[in-house]
Amino acid sequence: MTQPLSGIGHAGLPLYTKQQIAESASIREGLEPYREAQWRRQYTHFIIDLGKALGVPQWAIYTAVFICHHYFIKRSMQKNDRYLVATACLYLASKVQETPKYLRDVIKEAERRKWAKWVQQHPADRGLWESQANLEKMRDEVLVAERAVLYAISFQLRIKVPYNDLLLLQQHLPEAHRHDVINVAWNLVNDSLQTTLSLLWPPEKIAAAALFLSLQMHGLPLPSKEGRGFCALCNITDEELREISNGLLDVYVTVLCKESVPGTPPDRAQPSSPKADGTHLQLQENRYVASHITKMADQNSWMFCPYSGYMLEFDAVRGVAHCPQTGYTKKLEDLEHIKLMSRTNMEDYRRQYQLEPLVKEDLLQKQGNRVRATVDETCPGCGHRGLEFYTMQLRSADEGQTVFYECTKCGHKYSTNN
Repeated sequence: MTQPLSGIGHAGLPLYTKQQIAESASIREGLEPYREAQWRRQYTHFIIDLGKALGVPQWAIYTAVFICHHYFIKRSMQKNDRYLVATACLYLASKVQETPKYLRDVIKEAERRKWAKWVQQHPADRGLWESQANLEKMRDEVLVAERAVLYAISFQLRIKVPYNDLLLLQQHLPEAHRHDVINVAWNLVNDSLQTTLSLLWPPEKIAAAALFLSLQMHGLPLPSKEGRGFCALCNITDEELREISNGLLDVYVTVLCKESVPGTPPDRAQPSSPKADGTHLQLQENRYVASHITKMADQNSWMFCPYSGYMLEFDAVRGVAHCPQTGYTKKLEDLEHIKLMSRTNMEDYRRQYQLEPLVKEDLLQKQGNRVRATVDETCPGCGHRGLEFYTMQLRSADEGQTVFYECTKCGHKYSTNN
């Protein structure tokens, strides 16, 4: 049985109305609504990518985006560095959800991502962001931004996310389809972060709408229990289900139609969405959208737990891949068709693990300048007898040293391993 996620409390932040969101600080200062939505998506993707790179679980990433959305309802994007605020929100959320990360690691990864495009265009500037002065400056700025975020949300840190509600609702699903349905619903919740749904609706209703859409995409009937229909089970009305489903689908239809962002000017085509028919909600058929979402949900899902977002650990003895957080398992034989390809070089490996070069130029220079011993050996280059030599430990500690020889007459150099 899958265990509920830990570290998830009750929501302590207020919900907003559509009118309040339409009158955010950024819009009041002249930012166009579609541009605000575009910037919102940018910092959302930044938080998601940063969180994944740091190994932050999905519910903490959701919390970070949720806090960032709240901050920019009250504060202007024109006057605040959205990427700095996003970094502070992720650092804060990792502590709120009891998965803390070192501030230096958060800053280094955030700076690396912000500088990535610039470094590609200006290779000479590679490494500038890694300077101690820049990292100390960013540390101070992130801490100031974190304090500003805390004041903006009135120090309300008991935040509930929809994933726990999804896990509770899965008991109403048939066992044979439970994994696939929850997997797609989980990804729908993830993608809802690009919108303002978390500011408009409580998390349990977002989870219900995501589950509803997932069931529709799989062609499965809505669950019921003891005469209670789906809406009664989830404590949601048809109208609420329709509105939230519209918001979830708008993310995908907007991308597929190559619209810039949700909330575009009214002269642009609006996507089709679910509508209420009496007391039952019917989803308009959109096979292309459904298949696209399902494909996105399945992509790379074999590597991660569909419930917690943790990378699966492999157990060769039991023949399964399992999640250390939820206990979810998958048979290794089901992964035999997966092919992985990666490319790297020794320099990438050295930088990733912050290893020092085996031979440093300054060390070689010191070795070359010091007084060397001589040995009665013949130079293979000119036949002169009498070579200078010195030794260095270049291999592992349990192996012999490397001996470097140099002819004092012709300058020929060579080495041997003892």
